[in-house]
Amino acid sequence: MFPQPPEITEFFGAFLAYSEIMEKSHMFGKFPLHWDVTACRLVLDLDFSRDYKVLIRLGTFFIAFTIPGIGILLRSLSNKLGFFSHFKDSVPQDVIALYAVAFVVFLGIFALFSPILFIWKIYTEDEIERSFVMFQRLSRVRPKHENGIQISTKLIKVANFVVQCYANAPLILAAMCIPFNLDPLYYIMTEMQFVPDNLPNLLLRTVLFVISCTEACRLVAIAICLLLCGINLGKREMFMWGNIARRSNLRGHSLYRQISILYTIRRGPVTIILSFVVIVGFIAEVI
Repeated sequence: MFPQPPEITEFFGAFLAYSEIMEKSHMFGKFPLHWDVTACRLVLDLDFSRDYKVLIRLGTFFIAFTIPGIGILLRSLSNKLGFFSHFKDSVPQDVIALYAVAFVVFLGIFALFSPILFIWKIYTEDEIERSFVMFQRLSRVRPKHENGIQISTKLIKVANFVVQCYANAPLILAAMCIPFNLDPLYYIMTEMQFVPDNLPNLLLRTVLFVISCTEACRLVAIAICLLLCGINLGKREMFMWGNIARRSNLRGHSLYRQISILYTIRRGPVTIILSFVVIVGFIAEVI
């Protein structure tokens, strides 16, 4: 990793960990939402012509994992509720329950990501830059022992550990799921009267499962990095603002007015995102 300015490392530390571990991995590679080494910023680039491999991985995820899994869930639901004629169902109930949990997790990730991406150009990108500028100003006027650097250090360690875990997760999940026939392709092959346990099909199932899991694990890792970045920003801001406010009552009063203005600006988009997350969570709970 190229040496970064201290403010970059402290503010974007979680994404630096993601970039160093996942984006440089041959198994993961780049994603539209990625760390730009030149600009030292998190950017959203939807020009897939520069790197089509992510489309292949996403396509594999939907074709080999999502669509078969949802099909199995819908068939089981139809059999239980009697909407249509009874379908032959050879999938164990514990596997169906596992797919249902995975589907709810996928909805949760979608609920977190989609609002952020939809408003990236009109709000998220500018808000990150505005927050970073304020973070720089606060860091420069506070001594090192009063700017809360220990908060960022701990969260960066957490980010490194989490991203490393999810970088290894596809292989671990494949080793756990394929031998016990927990992948959707096993049941699809069985119904198509293929032999899912012979060597070629076993290798095919393993490869497709690993490719499918890479993007799912990446999305979870990015979501956690976004969360850690938000926690880092909030805790560092409050830590430094608190130290400044304690120096002078007059300065503290003026500072708290600025804080209220800042959080009023943030309130609208955050409310929209949280509302969307709650709605999707309610739908998932009903399902």
